[in-house]
Amino acid sequence: MTRGLTFCDLSPFYAPTGGGIRTYHEAKLNWFAAQHTHRYVLIVPGPHFAIDQRAPMATVVSFYGAPVGAGYRLPLDFAGIRAFVEELRPDVIEAGDPWISGPLGLWFRRRGYTSFTSSFYHSDPISTYLAPDERRHGVFGRLRQQVGGWVERPLTKLQQCYDLTLASSAWVEQSLQSRGVARMLRVPFGVDPIFFDVGRARVRRQPRTRFLYVGRLQGDKAIDLLIDAIPALLQLPQATLTIVGSGPAEGRVRALASSSIRLAGYVSSRHELARIFADHDVLLAPGPHETFGLAALEGLASGLSLVAPDAGGAAEMLNTHTAPHLFHRNDVSAFVDAARRASEADALEESRASLAVADRYGTWPDVIARQIEVYCRSLSPSTT
Repeated sequence: MTRGLTFCDLSPFYAPTGGGIRTYHEAKLNWFAAQHTHRYVLIVPGPHFAIDQRAPMATVVSFYGAPVGAGYRLPLDFAGIRAFVEELRPDVIEAGDPWISGPLGLWFRRRGYTSFTSSFYHSDPISTYLAPDERRHGVFGRLRQQVGGWVERPLTKLQQCYDLTLASSAWVEQSLQSRGVARMLRVPFGVDPIFFDVGRARVRRQPRTRFLYVGRLQGDKAIDLLIDAIPALLQLPQATLTIVGSGPAEGRVRALASSSIRLAGYVSSRHELARIFADHDVLLAPGPHETFGLAALEGLASGLSLVAPDAGGAAEMLNTHTAPHLFHRNDVSAFVDAARRASEADALEESRASLAVADRYGTWPDVIARQIEVYCRSLSPSTT
């Protein structure tokens, strides 16, 4: 019989306006709250020290972090975090980024505060920010490539130090393995059951030109491509576009508001987001750097057609779709063509195919249970 273990996540990116990472940690909090064997402590930056006891086995602990915009904070109270972890002595520490929590988690292992430190590779800074961009050439492109080479080596060496690296998609797993990271586990995200309810209730309707974008309004999400495509998208019959999210490009997006373009801002409630999915036909996910693409999976579970580039986590999902609406990354005309094809497809056939893809990933409780089982097996036999 497995004895109770203590799991501790260090997550600088857990924020009130967070996206997939926040949803992941909320799913873990809910899973641990519903069981009585293992303990879970999530350490995040906040305006001050605070303990939020969600349930007997699920706790959120905040330490002071300086605001850096968009609801995010930079953790600064490292002394407080160190003292807390030293007293907690968790069996597993999971780091959520390579810059702050990763080195901190490895240092805690070296100090003997834990015996197992893992890294959940939530984002790939090399491919997202430093890899050559096909839209940029010349000196700037070469400089990006050179800086990427400088950063990749130390990040890879750091990644090799963890007892385990978690990757949410096969392409991230393969990318890290090609860099020499050996101890890997693929842990795809799951879906809240309410999205499946939306998908199973979907009915046939025409025209299917109610388009939807859900995500951060920033460059790595290809928000520029979406903005450039809007005039052509709105030429489709009775086309409308709803944009859900916030971020640096919010001002530019708000300038586009019209009777055909609705700006919903950031939506934190999964139930409200499911209702928005139910009111739309086609989900636009133009970002080529998604390590997974949680909104894309939620859209598929809701029975929506999904338009995505030929790269990243969303493309991986569509590779198992019977009629994938893929386009060449960063190509505006190809993006619009894919959206048009999606709008012309049969609603019920699209819904069935999308639900079939989402079913393979399962719900969040299933995902978290499998992850914890792997952690328990990875630890020494003395812990079971």
